[in-house]
Parts: sequence; C-alpha cells; structure tokens
Amino acid sequence: WTTARGPIGVNGIYQGEIYDARQEIPDWDAPGETVGEWKPAVIAPSPGGCMRVQVMPPIKISRRFPPVSLNSPAPGVYIYDFGQNFTGWVRLTVRGPRGARVTLRDSEVLDDNGMLDTRINRSARATDTYILKGSGLETYEPRFTYHGFRYVEVTGYPGAPTLHNLEGCFVHTAVEQTG
Repeated sequence: WTTARGPIGVNGIYQGEIYDARQEIPDWDAPGETVGEWKPAVIAPSPGGCMRVQVMPPIKISRRFPPVSLNSPAPGVYIYDFGQNFTGWVRLTVRGPRGARVTLRDSEVLDDNGMLDTRINRSARATDTYILKGSGLETYEPRFTYHGFRYVEVTGYPGAPTLHNLEGCFVHTAVEQTG
C-alpha cells in the first residue's frame, strides 16, 4: 500500500472542502505503475467500536438545475440565487490561470445589502474552495460535503461569471418513491 498527497486538502461535512486541482494525479487509480512521489502507507490504530451495516440508502443527486439570477452587490462578489432552499452543492465551471482560487460560500438568506448572511449557518463555514490547475475549462463539485442553501457567494472568479458557471445539485437520501 502506498499513499500520495491528492487534491482534497481539507474537507468536513458542514465546513466544506478545499480542492487544489494542481495536486491531481492523472490515472492514480488505474492499474500499473504509479506516477509521482508515493510513500508507504502508515498503519494507524483502529478507531474501535463495532462496524455495522448502514441502515439507510446513500444520498444521491436527484436533480440538477440552474440559478435563477446573478447579482454583484460589491466589486468581485457575485451572488447566485437558486430560487429555493435545497440540500446539496454547486457544480462550478471555470477557465483561468493556474493557482487562481475560487471561493463558494453558501447560505439560506441575504442581508439588507444583498450580501450573504451566514448567521443562520451557526458555526458551519459552508465554504468550498477550488484552486485551478490552469488547463482550459475546468469543472468542480465537492465530494465530501453538502450544504443547505439558496444563495451562493462566489469570490476570486477569474473575470466575471455568468449564470451558466454554476449548477445546483440537489441531493437527498435515495429512498424509493412510495406515493
């Protein structure tokens, strides 16, 4: 078993994710010779407890939809409105220079100035950050977090984003429909 640093630097179910696309390792999961600086895995102590089967189905994307509006209440700050509260994340498409950092913050409400009001998030950061690799059109959606939100604040976007640069990904437990 070997390990290498990958693109996901930080993640937390309520806090969000930091994804550095410059750290991606092409074909890291393909059979054959590994590329890059791989090191032997470190044996960690067991977390203890008793492993049990999950009793609920996993969450899945049940619908993808566009935002209904985009505003810029301050220079370099873009607020997307998805028209409804939902659980999930956004899918970002962006083109820009290597190392550009796009930050996505989520909330259910705006303040009186049209800026994101995160007080309802309590202590959850609800922030995802994508660092560009700088190779054409890039697409990002987080893998280890989800948020409850209606609005997304985008900062650090190279240039001015459009309505087409974000897509809402609504997720919920994949239970069978019964009615």
